Amino acid sequence: MFFIKVENIKSCILLCGGMSRRMGKDKGSLIINKKPMIIHILETLNHQIDELVIVLNDSDRIARYKYIIQQYENSSNTNNINNTNNIMKEFNNSYSYSIQFVEDEIKNKGPLSGIYTGLKHISSDYTLVIPCDSPYIDADFLIAMFKIKNQILTDLQNIDAFVPSYGLTSDINCYNNKDNDIEIRLKSFEPLHSIYSKNIINSIKKLLDSDVLDLKSLLKEVNVYFINIDENFSKKSFKNLNKMDDLKL
Repeated sequence: MFFIKVENIKSCILLCGGMSRRMGKDKGSLIINKKPMIIHILETLNHQIDELVIVLNDSDRIARYKYIIQQYENSSNTNNINNTNNIMKEFNNSYSYSIQFVEDEIKNKGPLSGIYTGLKHISSDYTLVIPCDSPYIDADFLIAMFKIKNQILTDLQNIDAFVPSYGLTSDINCYNNKDNDIEIRLKSFEPLHSIYSKNIINSIKKLLDSDVLDLKSLLKEVNVYFINIDENFSKKSFKNLNKMDDLKL
């Protein structure tokens, strides 16, 4: 059996636990270009990561997402999608990475809770976090994020988060407890398209216990490497579909 060293594992957390209030219906199951939104993301992740943790807010939604994914696979393979045994089988035959479904440990606390739950289930020390409503994430974004993380960690071992940000003149290493410009750098950033260290689990738990739920507060507590979006990524990868009107674009 082939084993990957922990430091070489590429992990990803996919956040699917949102309430979708503005959309009015579950986002991940919405059809975009003849595919459920989540399928676009899973296909882009193929051959780019080793493990995926999908975080949902309850067991009913976990069952629903398993059904959606397997139904699409069976339909694509011209199998009988009415066979419930086929529908609920594992997905490892279709994707190059393992898939694990987990339920939010702390309910109704937003994406911070989803990141907390996901970090407790990954095998690696760092993980990319992405939302289920960004179907236009591309492979170049994934490759660049992991590459930048690996390059920076060869020189700096104490980075807790790698966060794409707008309006930077260059990539910036920010030791937040000592940096007076942190508010400026957090004005326009993409915390749900970022890489986080497992070391911040306790920091997240303290915020959740205090009912502080915004990701900006988390990033003020940890060491962040801000990545210049304009120099490194296509902005399309950060496009979120939040309203029904967004589907027309």
